[in-house]
Amino acid sequence: ATIGSEVTFRVVIDNDSAVPVTIDSILDDLVASLHCDAVGGTLEADDGDAEIVSDSGPDSAVCTYIVTVTAADAPQMINKVTVSVSDADSNTGLDSDTATVNIS
Repeated sequence: ATIGSEVTFRVVIDNDSAVPVTIDSILDDLVASLHCDAVGGTLEADDGDAEIVSDSGPDSAVCTYIVTVTAADAPQMINKVTVSVSDADSNTGLDSDTATVNIS
C-alpha cells in the first residue's frame, strides 16, 4: 500500500465453543470508533468446523472496514483487532489477531 491509499480489513469471528456466545465488543487499535453490526449479535455453538476459521454458518460473523494509510504508518501498518464474547452463564472469552500491511 502507499500513503493515502485505502486498505480494506476483513475480520472473521468464528465461535469454536460448544455454547452460543454474544459478541460484546470488537476493538481495533487503528480505528477509534469501529462500527460493526455483529456487536451484540449471537454466534451459535461451533457448527463442526472446529479450529478452521470459516466465514459462513451460524457460528460466525464478518466485519469489513477501510483504513486510510498515513505517513505515520510507514514502513508497516500493523493492525490488531480484539474481540470479546460472553455466554448465557456470564463466562467470557477474549481473542485477538494482527494483520500487517507493508507501506511503500
